[in-house]
Amino acid sequence: MVKEVGSMNYSEIKPEEMYELICQANLPQQQAYVTRDKSKLYFRHYPSDSNRILILLHGISEDSKYLFRLAEYVSSNHLAQVYTPDLRGYGTYAERKGDVDYIGQLDDDLAGLIHLIKEKNNHAKIILGGHSIGGGTVLRFSGSQYSDLIDAFLFIAPYIHPNAPTNRKNEGGNSKVSLAKLILLYLFEALRIRGFHHWNILNVTKPMDIQHGGETLNLSFRLLMSRIPQNYQQNIKKITKPSFVVIGDKDELFYSEKFDSLFSPNQNIVTKVLPNHNHDGILFSSETYKEVEKWLAEL
Repeated sequence: MVKEVGSMNYSEIKPEEMYELICQANLPQQQAYVTRDKSKLYFRHYPSDSNRILILLHGISEDSKYLFRLAEYVSSNHLAQVYTPDLRGYGTYAERKGDVDYIGQLDDDLAGLIHLIKEKNNHAKIILGGHSIGGGTVLRFSGSQYSDLIDAFLFIAPYIHPNAPTNRKNEGGNSKVSLAKLILLYLFEALRIRGFHHWNILNVTKPMDIQHGGETLNLSFRLLMSRIPQNYQQNIKKITKPSFVVIGDKDELFYSEKFDSLFSPNQNIVTKVLPNHNHDGILFSSETYKEVEKWLAEL
């Protein structure tokens, strides 16, 4: 593992190390915005003297806190202003942790946040990025009715879809899906029976001594389905905006060598594999920051 104590550079990181970094971080105060259904959702803003806006989406169980180091680098180097929202169902102020009202509500929420940002930043270039299943949420958004709101897409160690070839077999990390419930709910969905979408379908195990209070450890079917594209292959094919995929070759959850073949047929998407980086360490590595910086500079 590569570590530079002064700059705290990690290319591989353990959960307890990330917990310590989150606890030590000097995070911006959260700000609220009102969604179309009059709910309050929260985000952090990392200001910068830039007309580019990077919106970074968090993973399956964490809220947006752990994205702070990449956000700080991008904003302090004036590569872009950065917004890190806590998606509905996540974070300290979540009304119902682990749940949404309907499949696709996160798309509507993000569109509302983007419109708010655009009102304050005329002619800004909007980049939507995400880590882990945050990348899957980005891919979902790229194929939604709101795709024209975005000028570029950033995928960091992205979870694409349960059926994607990039997934390591039998490697769900600390996340476990109830396959019996999932199969049943897929059948119900095909029959347009939607009264059971609130069922918990995914559980995340995390030791109490490294919990910071913002985690979401149980997800409903409708929240999980709101985080991934319905047809990932079609969404990848249809991307027309500049896009960048970065993955570590020591990622515990995904086959890094399979990302290029998945994305390379679309010439708008560039894929980069970083040696000696694991799933979370890629967010705390100076090598990642330099690659993202280079890509942003070319937009």
